[in-house]
Amino acid sequence: MAKNILSDELVYSTNYDVAVHWLNNSLIMCNNLPEIDSSIYENARFDWSNPVNEVFQWFITSCSESDVEFLEAHFAGLCFTYSDLLDSWVLCVTHWGTSWDYVHCFTDLECAERELGESK
Repeated sequence: MAKNILSDELVYSTNYDVAVHWLNNSLIMCNNLPEIDSSIYENARFDWSNPVNEVFQWFITSCSESDVEFLEAHFAGLCFTYSDLLDSWVLCVTHWGTSWDYVHCFTDLECAERELGESK
């Protein structure tokens, strides 16, 4: 276990692939979404002004609002917004060039603990 640098809670290490697929939601890449729906900027559930939140890929999801709330509560590093045009939650991927199972993140779920490279 590692300490989360943002709090005193003990958290477990996992990877982005495990986090994103934890609830088995569907994902469809739609990288032109910013060109067709400006509501994604207004509905973002993360701070756009933070430079680490530059979005490189956009994925339309089958997530419900409660799915998004669960994922945000239990996995650090997931960024979501809502598309009014598509009436869907959108996963905003803030990294690129690395396979998702090699992108580190934290969770408070012991059962989600994984090494880099491991899948769900």
